Amino acid sequence: MTETSIIPSYDFDKLTGWRLNLPDYIEPGTRVLCLYRVSTGKQLYHTDDNEPDIPMQRVRCREFCERMGWTLVCELQEEGISGHKVRAARRDKVQLIKEYTKQGKFDILLVFMFDRIGRISDETPFVVEWLIANNIRVWSALEGEQRIETHTDRLTNYASRHLSYDPS
Repeated sequence: MTETSIIPSYDFDKLTGWRLNLPDYIEPGTRVLCLYRVSTGKQLYHTDDNEPDIPMQRVRCREFCERMGWTLVCELQEEGISGHKVRAARRDKVQLIKEYTKQGKFDILLVFMFDRIGRISDETPFVVEWLIANNIRVWSALEGEQRIETHTDRLTNYASRHLSYDPS
């Protein structure tokens, strides 16, 4: 007999993504906003009401929130948005996340994998760094917490990769 997990079911406002009927008490620092993204419309599933859905990412992130003891407060999804071709400034959901960050509406951004945030190498790390600098923890259900190295760490890593040092 295989054990099946119970996927939490929540009610969300279809227009805003915000969860309806939040608990009366939410532990400080545990409000989660989930971002789901697929690059093409072909990767979407559709509900019985023909609404686009990204079920696998949603299921994994909800399970992760439950295991961590976090409260899922908002779910946003991007359908058919390339994280490699479309810059963050042109992605409505990324801009909305930045606005919610400024308003202090959530504490943790959770994605299924970090590439859901974006794949543009000269931009995506700065989006993550901006979130962290604004007190948002950035997590992936598969990869853990994203941390930004300190200035000293960056110098040490650079030196070890690019400078040869012969102690003799």
